[in-house]
Amino acid sequence: MPNIELPHCRIRYRFDGAAANPVLLLCNSLGADLSMWDGVVPHLAGDFQVLRYDGQGQGDSSDLKAACTLEDLGRDACALLDALNIKDVHFCGQAMGSLIGIWLALFRRSRLKKLILANTAAAIGSRDFWDARIAAVENNGLAPMADAIVGRWFTPDYAAANPTVIERMKDMLLRSTPSSYGRYCAAIRDVDFHGQLDQISTPTLVIGATHDGACPPQESLFVCNHIAGAKYQELPAAHMSSIETPEAFAAALKSFLAAEGDRGDLLSDRGPGQPIIRRKE
Repeated sequence: MPNIELPHCRIRYRFDGAAANPVLLLCNSLGADLSMWDGVVPHLAGDFQVLRYDGQGQGDSSDLKAACTLEDLGRDACALLDALNIKDVHFCGQAMGSLIGIWLALFRRSRLKKLILANTAAAIGSRDFWDARIAAVENNGLAPMADAIVGRWFTPDYAAANPTVIERMKDMLLRSTPSSYGRYCAAIRDVDFHGQLDQISTPTLVIGATHDGACPPQESLFVCNHIAGAKYQELPAAHMSSIETPEAFAAALKSFLAAEGDRGDLLSDRGPGQPIIRRKE
């Protein structure tokens, strides 16, 4: 699988689908690599050139060597597109990836045609939750909590019926380095978009999941209700809806991306004088 050398890191990426098709960029969840999209991509590659990548510290990309913010992660996505000579994309991010999508829609909106935010919230978890997880990872690594983390990703019925998938997801999680995982946790902890969602003008689909304990459907609905014109679809899944319900997930994307009205009025990117709202907990 190809890698691209950016000034500060090495990023692994993959294309599926014909180069003549519109580009759809997929952005991973916390603790996941680009293989998390394996079940969805076959349903999308006939209509899109699907681009997926491992952020720093994910999969086979280089390790995340310093603290990062959502802004850093959004800039990495733009740097990858620049290196690949891609002007703009349809974007789909799940969980942590959805926060990156929100940042792009606020600060790099010219890079987006349409936006899909899956298993999302304006702020994910509490400061106490993330501080406890960061401390646990720093002290004990990821292995002792792998069962609990992956257990939150899927409904019990799905997990019982798909033990091979569950083991594969644990292996994927454990390929994350504890230091990088902890830095991602801190980036998620420190951002809150509640006061900024109404500034998003990119056509948006929000995908919620009925059984998602990390991003409950009411939080996904909040995101939808505060983005003008956003659409909402709820799937019968837990936190990894793209893995648990890949056909329905892909069908939701294809229906939304095929609809008329490719993008709203194009506004200029915002500059450094308009920062992300930080948590005050």
